[in-house]
Amino acid sequence: MGRAYWKDLPNDPEKHPQFIKKIIEQSDSNLVKDIRQHEYQRNLAFRSEDYPKSKGIHDLKSKIAAAIQQRGDIADNPCGCCEQGIGPFVGCIHIQGMQYGRCGNCIYGGKACSNADDGREEIYKLNLNSSRTRTGPVSGASHHPSPSSTVLEEQASGEAEEQASETDNADSYLVLGKFVLPRPPPELKNRAEKWEPHLAKLNARNMEDLRDRPIRDLDKSFLEFQVRESEIFQSVFQQSPSPELLVKPSGS
Repeated sequence: MGRAYWKDLPNDPEKHPQFIKKIIEQSDSNLVKDIRQHEYQRNLAFRSEDYPKSKGIHDLKSKIAAAIQQRGDIADNPCGCCEQGIGPFVGCIHIQGMQYGRCGNCIYGGKACSNADDGREEIYKLNLNSSRTRTGPVSGASHHPSPSSTVLEEQASGEAEEQASETDNADSYLVLGKFVLPRPPPELKNRAEKWEPHLAKLNARNMEDLRDRPIRDLDKSFLEFQVRESEIFQSVFQQSPSPELLVKPSGS
């Protein structure tokens, strides 16, 4: 079974729920995996057909929100956001103990949820009141504070896992966040393979045997090393390196 990606979402809205179900089931994020431990109960229902193809629905927190909506319990009373029709999903659905009990719509929007687990909403209110005391109320501003740093850290950690799984292929690899680099060209790979046995031999040396073989002329050794380093640099980049890039003796 091939991996499903948001970019391949079918044009037919009737196929969206099953396709998104496949995306959630294939997610490598530990946060999504934890939610998948709960029984699948329903297909997703969107307030608008525009949501599944919107940019915001593609990130990790949206997958977490979608998984909650698929497997959670329908709230007896809608939270403030759901009551106002805020968010992409139909229904105020949450799982107690998961994501602090927030519903899928509040997770998607990064909002506090009035149906959050006991004690959580009180913390949100305290944070909100403290903020208002310092800065005063803002006209027209939302009454929901930003999600806690813990929630953001969990989302960032899971998002990194998700990005790594979706960008790791034969042509590129993930470096940091969304920074993706291409694989090195074949000629550099061949050079690396050529030198690999020599590096392995150096790595296998018994360093105990080198104690009685100190470098007699340290300055001369560094100069020789810089010459070799410069030659290697020129062979790769076809230009002389800047002196600042060369290895310098300790303390220089």
